[in-house]
Amino acid sequence: MSDPVTVVYIAGDGRSGTTVLSRVLGSGEHCIAAGELHDIWASSISGNSMCTCGEPVSECPFWQAVMCRLFPNGAAPDPRKLRDLRASVQAVKHIPFLLFPRIRPARFQRRLDAYVDITERLYRAIHCVSGGKVIVDSSKLAAYALVLGESDQLDVRFVHVVRDSRACVHSWRRVKRTLLADGTVEYMGNRSMLRTALVWNLRNILLSVVGRRFTHRATVRYEEFVRDPRRVIQRVSEEIGVPEVAGHWVGPSAFIPSANEHIFAGNPNRAQKGSIEIRADEEWREVMPAVEQATVAALALPFAGASRLLGVRAR
Repeated sequence: MSDPVTVVYIAGDGRSGTTVLSRVLGSGEHCIAAGELHDIWASSISGNSMCTCGEPVSECPFWQAVMCRLFPNGAAPDPRKLRDLRASVQAVKHIPFLLFPRIRPARFQRRLDAYVDITERLYRAIHCVSGGKVIVDSSKLAAYALVLGESDQLDVRFVHVVRDSRACVHSWRRVKRTLLADGTVEYMGNRSMLRTALVWNLRNILLSVVGRRFTHRATVRYEEFVRDPRRVIQRVSEEIGVPEVAGHWVGPSAFIPSANEHIFAGNPNRAQKGSIEIRADEEWREVMPAVEQATVAALALPFAGASRLLGVRAR
């Protein structure tokens, strides 16, 4: 039996800085940022996504090599069947089964075993093609973290990123565009203030609970990260026990993404090249009305209470 593959799993609500954090971690010599791997069967290998290497994912040599290793006989299953398998175990309604194994129906357990098996083999293939590097996965979701935690072939290091709820509300109102492989533009979905606040609470509370299941874990406040990214990365490296996660820094808050980066999906800023300066995005403080700020802050109180109860801290 081979040694487990080390996975740095970045979790958090959308628009919380998980993509840029994954790119910093993936810029380290011994790491590779692979993007939101929970979505690989839905929008990547057979889809229209662009890899950060500049090639369509369907033509990227790295991902083609991964697929060849994953399916050596060339008989890859229908991606739709893999998407259906994912949905049958990873939907929000299945989280109780993932949290409490004793209540799992036998049929669910069989589907989960099949999904964990293909997931293990995927990460093993990425590990081999990348030359044995630590895989940085920015999937964000609590359910997928629990799926990875089912495997004894994956050594998951859990990083929970939390951003001010008011900043997330403002960011979800922005229009974001991403260029697809066929040259067309895709627009990322938006959320209303109420929906963003509710999802922010539920996801962060759930991630705080799920994170406690992992021996190696860290919590990162987005605002702290953008103020002093090098110090935060150093702390995270120590807390998750992966000293190789250092980042390729070229200044106090600037880094250069790895030339071997292969992120297939996520925030459009994954395509930015060259030296990237990490800056605080606090436009919301100026443009969001005070009444809305107060409303969103009030709606965020459930997570604040849960954080104190669970002892979640980010220095």
